[in-house]
Amino acid sequence: MPTERGNPAVSPHWIRGFRWVAMVAVIVQLFVPVAPSFAIDVVNQVEVTHRDIKAETLDSDNGEISKLRVDEEIVARIRAPYGGITAAGRGEVAARRLRALLGEEQALESIRPERLDSESVAVVADGRVIITADGTTAEHNETTRFGLARVWSEHLRGALGLPPLSEIPDDWADWKEDEEPDGGDPDVMVASWYSDRFAGRRTASGDIYDPEQLTAAHRSLPFGTVLQVTYPVTAESVRVRVNDRGPFVSGRDLDLSRAAAVQLGMAGAGVVEVEVSVLAD
Repeated sequence: MPTERGNPAVSPHWIRGFRWVAMVAVIVQLFVPVAPSFAIDVVNQVEVTHRDIKAETLDSDNGEISKLRVDEEIVARIRAPYGGITAAGRGEVAARRLRALLGEEQALESIRPERLDSESVAVVADGRVIITADGTTAEHNETTRFGLARVWSEHLRGALGLPPLSEIPDDWADWKEDEEPDGGDPDVMVASWYSDRFAGRRTASGDIYDPEQLTAAHRSLPFGTVLQVTYPVTAESVRVRVNDRGPFVSGRDLDLSRAAAVQLGMAGAGVVEVEVSVLAD
C-alpha cells in the first residue's frame, strides 16, 4: 500500500544514514587535532636518530689510517690493525656498530671507556664494544690505551650531542681509571690559565676548548692524564684532565681552564705556583 510523504515507514533508513554520517564526523573531529602533533613527533625523532656515520680510509707514511666520522666530525683515527682486523676493517666495524645504536637513547648516553681485562680497553655503550683502543694508536697520540679510549669516548659523546664524561655524577663513574694519588710528593709547577678567546677552538688532543670544563694543557703529559692541582694560598684543590699542549711561555708548566682557575681561587692572580699530583693517565 502506498505511503504518504513523511510517513514514518520510510524514516528509519534516513535516520540510520544520518546517524552513521554524524558518528564518522565526530570520530574525525576527535582525531584530527592529534594528527599534526603525532607527525611532528615522528619528524623530530627522525632528526634525532639520523646521523651520517661512516669510516674513511687513507694511506699515510706510517701506514693505513681509518677515520671514523659522525656527520662531519672525526671522532677517532684508527692507525693500526687489532685482533686480526686491518685499520680499515676496524673503522667499518665501529661505524656499523654505531649505526646499530642509533635510536637507543639510553645506550648512547652510556658511551664511555671501559677496561675489558688486564690487556684490553675499549669504548663501550650499554656493555657493547664499539671500538677497542690499541697500543700503537695510543702511543702515536702520546697516551695510554685507557687515555685513548677516553678521548674517543669524549669525541663520540660530543658529536652525538651528549654531555661530556666530566659532567657524569660520581655514582656513575665506573668509566674512570684509578684516580688515587700514587703516594709520591706532589710536584710544584707554575700555572696560568687560558684566555676565553680560545673558547671553541680545537685543542691538540682534538677536543674543543670549553672554559667551563676542568681541563689543562701540559707540554708532555699524555692526553687523558688526570691531575690533582692544589693552590696552597687558598688550600683549594681541583682535578683536571690534560687535553692540550702548552703553555709555550718560558717559566710556566701548566695552563688551566678558567673553571679550574676559578675553583682554585687563582683567577685573579693569573700566574701562581701550584702543587700537582698525577692521578691517572
